[in-house]
Amino acid sequence: MIIIEAMVLINTSKIVALINHNFESKTLNYIFFFVLSSLIFCTIQFLILSTVSALIYPGGYDYFRNYFSELGRVIALNGENNPISSILFTLSMIIASVTLIPFWVGLPILFLSYLTSPLQRLLNGFASGFGLLSVPFQIAVALFPIDTQPILHGLAAQGFFILSSIAILVYSLTMYISHHYSNVLAITGFIIFFLVGLFVLGIFGDFQPFIQKLIIFSFIIWAIIQIYWSWYHSKSNKAVQV
Repeated sequence: MIIIEAMVLINTSKIVALINHNFESKTLNYIFFFVLSSLIFCTIQFLILSTVSALIYPGGYDYFRNYFSELGRVIALNGENNPISSILFTLSMIIASVTLIPFWVGLPILFLSYLTSPLQRLLNGFASGFGLLSVPFQIAVALFPIDTQPILHGLAAQGFFILSSIAILVYSLTMYISHHYSNVLAITGFIIFFLVGLFVLGIFGDFQPFIQKLIIFSFIIWAIIQIYWSWYHSKSNKAVQV
């Protein structure tokens, strides 16, 4: 009887573990698809709205010589009114800001499955916090046009780039000290942080507008890969032996 009861208890614990595993796997799947969908929507809407805004920009828009913020000017660079282009840019930035929130909230949850030390978990939380703090600055970039509110716009832009790059740095540091993660993505994050630092200092001169776009799209690609990688390894680490 003792042997039978022991076998029942063992099988019961395995069943409970399997149920918990299935629940956690489904939860991770929901988080992954929601965050990934938000990132993809964020990217597509920004590309569409900013492209349309550039195409109808009075006097023409140069991707290599003009910042994205020029699209939001009340008065275009050629002196004409810029009502439609500025509205499209503002809308694209606000939508992008809101749809990045799931990324900053969801990524640390997917990270947790393979963060083994208190330091890694602490860094994970700090990174998410810096990312969320960057969101209102990104919205402020859209709400304060560069030509009518240059000081507020500049402060908002620097705040956004600095806070989001710190989030990337801390995430990358967390990945680097973890033995369950590819150092390639961590090093890529370090490079993005380094580029942002040089960009904020204005090191690139006439190439600043191009570097701005390089940083933004590099971040988007990095974020999408991060989400997939974290989800994939979270599922692997939650495997249960039955």
